[in-house]
Amino acid sequence: MIHNSLTYIHIIVLLSAISCTHNQSRTYENYTEIENRYYHLKSANTDAEKEDMKAYVCDTLNFAELYDSPLWDKFIEDWISLFSKNPAQAFPTEEFTYISKRILERVAIENPEIIEPLVRKSAEVLTGIDQEKIAACIVAYSNGINISANDDSEIAMRLLTAMMLPGTKAPALIGLEWVGNKEKLIIFYDSNCSGCKSLLSNITDRYEELSEKGIDVISLSADTDKTLYTKYAEKLPWKNKLCDYQSFSSGNFKNYGVAAVPTMYLIDSTGLVVDRFDTLEETYLLHKESDIKTINNEKKALR
Repeated sequence: MIHNSLTYIHIIVLLSAISCTHNQSRTYENYTEIENRYYHLKSANTDAEKEDMKAYVCDTLNFAELYDSPLWDKFIEDWISLFSKNPAQAFPTEEFTYISKRILERVAIENPEIIEPLVRKSAEVLTGIDQEKIAACIVAYSNGINISANDDSEIAMRLLTAMMLPGTKAPALIGLEWVGNKEKLIIFYDSNCSGCKSLLSNITDRYEELSEKGIDVISLSADTDKTLYTKYAEKLPWKNKLCDYQSFSSGNFKNYGVAAVPTMYLIDSTGLVVDRFDTLEETYLLHKESDIKTINNEKKALR
């Protein structure tokens, strides 16, 4: 009986080893294909070579495998550069945005978890070559808003701003001076917004815990009615509360790319934007300190 059990275990181990070897081999093959295509991308000069690469990236490239490879950043950088290799010609805005939207549609179906890092990296490269409108157009499309890259869309530009904020220095808040080297939770809201009330109620219930952990809570209202604002704000237990009665035209709302409420940002103790969040639970602020550091480091590594 013992002999049969050992034989069974040996078979399982052998099958597992074969499976791992197969997966490693498959991963290597996939990376080799991506690497070969990357070199073709870098050397593409003729129209035929460029069209071949456009077809590959648009219809075939597995973005999840690219994301897991060392070529993620370089591939996207050189992919965008493919469209601007001829300095005598203007950046082909319509062609690039059309192809980008097709790519996003495919990735949304095949690898939806790659959408955010793909859009973020693309936006980073595009803004670096003064193509903010195209970047905003692509960010908007990933949020379900279909506009032309030639449009002056305030919402699209705010979505771009919001996407580019994590990992950067937090914009100073107009009307409030940063106090000390503390983590800060910034909430943008409207007193008539049911989602805002739910979020603020949760934060109010947990405010004592947040305060004990040394976290500053700051709320900014989009209210235009002073009576409404005052009546609701007085219920909030933290002291840093702002409202300039300019609604979404407020400089603070623009600087933080706020296109809808509630919107919440976490700022770390060094003044960098950690990320944007929808719920208090997503911030992990009430977790153990070691867990928070691990989570935040993982987020930074993904960018």
